[in-house]
Amino acid sequence: MKRIYLFLITLLANLFFASVIFAQGAPACPSVIIAPPPAICKGSCTTLNATLVTNNQTTSYSVASIPYVPYSFTTGTATLVGTDDIWGTVENIGFNFCYFGNTYSKFVIGANGEVTFDVTQASGYDPYTTTGAALPDGTTPIPGNTIACPYRDIDPGIAAPGESTKFQMYGTAPCRALVISWNNIPLFDKGSGTCNGTPNSTFQCVLYENTNYIDVYIQNSFSCAAWNGGKGVIGIQNAAGTVAVTAPGRNNTTFSVNGTPEAWRFTPTGAPSYTLNWYVVGSGTSLGTTTALTVCPTVTTSYAAVMKLTNCDGSSFTKSDTVKVIVNPSPTVTASASASPICVGSSSILTAGGATSYSWSPGGSTANPLTVTPATTTTYTVTGTTAGCTGTATVQVIVNPTLTITANAVPATICAGSSSILTATAPAGTTYSWSPGGSTTNPLTVIPATTTTYTVTGNNAGCTGTATVTVTVNPSPTVSVNSATVCAGTAATLTGTGATTYSWSTGATTNPITVSPAGTTTYTVTGTTAGCTGSAIATVTVNPNPVVAVNSPTICAGTSATLTGTGATTYSWSTGQTINP
Repeated sequence: MKRIYLFLITLLANLFFASVIFAQGAPACPSVIIAPPPAICKGSCTTLNATLVTNNQTTSYSVASIPYVPYSFTTGTATLVGTDDIWGTVENIGFNFCYFGNTYSKFVIGANGEVTFDVTQASGYDPYTTTGAALPDGTTPIPGNTIACPYRDIDPGIAAPGESTKFQMYGTAPCRALVISWNNIPLFDKGSGTCNGTPNSTFQCVLYENTNYIDVYIQNSFSCAAWNGGKGVIGIQNAAGTVAVTAPGRNNTTFSVNGTPEAWRFTPTGAPSYTLNWYVVGSGTSLGTTTALTVCPTVTTSYAAVMKLTNCDGSSFTKSDTVKVIVNPSPTVTASASASPICVGSSSILTAGGATSYSWSPGGSTANPLTVTPATTTTYTVTGTTAGCTGTATVQVIVNPTLTITANAVPATICAGSSSILTATAPAGTTYSWSPGGSTTNPLTVIPATTTTYTVTGNNAGCTGTATVTVTVNPSPTVSVNSATVCAGTAATLTGTGATTYSWSTGATTNPITVSPAGTTTYTVTGTTAGCTGSAIATVTVNPNPVVAVNSPTICAGTSATLTGTGATTYSWSTGQTINP
């Protein structure tokens, strides 16, 4: 008979989670949760991701640490009250639970922290020694089909009043959980009593419907080296005791959980016992069977992920989730230019519409309107964005090159009073304006009074260019010529002045010239200097020779006679005299 030592009972505050059955750190109820996707734009795709809590066959298991979020340790039906080292009575699980490939509906609780599906253990002796207790074991002290939660020599018989082992069902089908708790149970200390006063043990095992997960939550499980070497076991094993899965460092080893709680989950890892199909809500056509589904709806569409689970007892049920993919229309973007074509150096204002914000390329500007001054013809693309969706439009600004214009005058040098024809040359469609004068005629006839430079401005589609041409005006020479009065039969010399070369109406081109007109005659001389001419008229007056008569008296020797000339105005006598008579 074991000597019973009472341990100092330390009461611990327990968390109560009855109102939120699956508030554990990792979900244990079969479920489908689709992550809400962001809204997409028409023409785009998105990937729907479903997170599944599924059921796999229980032919194999994995174990992993999970967040410590236990159920209440004080709620439920009490059992093993005041009794040490025994197995309890057969109890109903409340649902079919799968364990290592078999289906169970009943269980038995052990006083030393075990749960077994081997109902032959009911009301029997539960060995306390950890000698040979490493899993797999299957005989003594841990029978097959047993969960160690943990297994350690504890004694409900010396627990304080109200502290005991309890079991409680939470939730509703198909997501129920059976929770078996050992609350504030002292270690059994045989012999010296050196383990008296160590913290009591508070822990629980949780069995989940359909997923067949097994969770172990340990608030305290104190070890004392003076008893069983402080060893304990956290693990599961099959009915034959040939296959076991244990928490790392927790298989009949010395460990203590005191002050830092821990939790473990044993998860079935056999073949999947579920199928998954995606549907458009309202449609019976499967879109895919994987947890990720890429969809490209053109309108807002609701999708459902439907998981059908089949438990080890052959029962089945479905879990599903739906999500709406919101499809925002892409904006219809417009773009225009205030001016096109434009000239080099000129600007155009680009304006976009139909969206909320804009980005222009080239340049990357987000301004709207946007003033541009392209050097060459350029096509601009604007990307408009509304609610994350984009649309594009393009606008071309044609840049005409600088207008090249030439001008000439024919002739370029004229004489005063003459005309010149001015001609401007430019690409077809060009209009012209001449200065001075403002004429828009091309070609243009001008009669400048003096040398003049003309400027022509061409305009072609708003682009302008200029050219100049000079018309040189040479003055006409001022020509003069002498006139002469001669007697009949004599010659006169005529001399032109004021020019460089001369041309006479007689046909002569020398200067001066000698003429012997028979009667009074006019002569025209044309003088030329630098191609320009001037003229003058000379008159040669021809006076007739007088018919002179003289008397011829007869005188005697020694006498004188008077000679009288007639027919002239003045006279000159052979005697040298100029008097008459």
